[in-house]
Amino acid sequence: MSFDCPPSSSTSEDKPDVVHKIRVVLSHQIIRDQKLRFSDANIRVQIKKRVFDLHRYKLEEFRVIKTMIHECNAPSLLELQGDPDDFENAFKLLYAPLYMPDQFELEPAVLVSALRIATNFDHPSLRSFATIKLEGMALPPIEYVRIAQELGMTRWRDMGIGKLISREEPLTPNEGRILGTNTSMFIATQRELRLRERIMDIPSADDYKRLSVSRQARVREQIQVMLGLPELPPSSGPSMPPSSSVYSRASSPDRIDLVPNIRPAKRPRISGNTLGVVRIHLGGAVYRNHQTTVGKLLSSRKRLVKRTR
Repeated sequence: MSFDCPPSSSTSEDKPDVVHKIRVVLSHQIIRDQKLRFSDANIRVQIKKRVFDLHRYKLEEFRVIKTMIHECNAPSLLELQGDPDDFENAFKLLYAPLYMPDQFELEPAVLVSALRIATNFDHPSLRSFATIKLEGMALPPIEYVRIAQELGMTRWRDMGIGKLISREEPLTPNEGRILGTNTSMFIATQRELRLRERIMDIPSADDYKRLSVSRQARVREQIQVMLGLPELPPSSGPSMPPSSSVYSRASSPDRIDLVPNIRPAKRPRISGNTLGVVRIHLGGAVYRNHQTTVGKLLSSRKRLVKRTR
């Protein structure tokens, strides 16, 4: 014989959606298909076709379940709505000493299950433990968004979307399905705005020539990242620093005189590259083996400025 346990007025106000997930059932015949079973258990929990023989004091750590047990006069069998695998993972974690068992590996799936059960049935300490552990695992941003959308965790959703905006890789079709159309369009818009800001930070050709050698190196490195160029190979020839020479024509049209500036005392080093792989040539920084120049990027910058005005 089964019946629905009426919720109290205080519980219905605090957890209106969770209370209806719990139904207390009195029964003498059930299918014993449990993985967690204790000989001194004093309450039996059934989730779908799986049964767990547990201790009442452990179940009463969940505030919602504790309220229902007291209202229904301590039933011997408790039927709960949900995924039995989630409950199994949560119970494993609860029975572990201080939630940190040596023989039990804390995998992300186990912690997500514990977080889900702790959220639905109100177990603050278990929820906090699972949240901290999952944040320390550095999951893919879309996983934080997916969990946040299911459990109403606004901070995780904002964190995941922020990482997707700053990520270089485009959104995958699966990520787009999880995010939805509106959120995907928001991420694409924010990425475009960030790219425009980075392009506008690049100095013009004339300003670039007047920069110090170290500042020119930082600009080249910034352009390399924006264009998605791989790390440049080491130069086989003698290493030469980027030149900031000024070219001027003499009286003869066929002759170009080179008027060098004072060389710096110390050659700058570009992180991840060797010296001499980038040189200034007639107003443009040529990337060897890539045929990409600062002049080309500056032309794109001018077109972008005209389009945004």
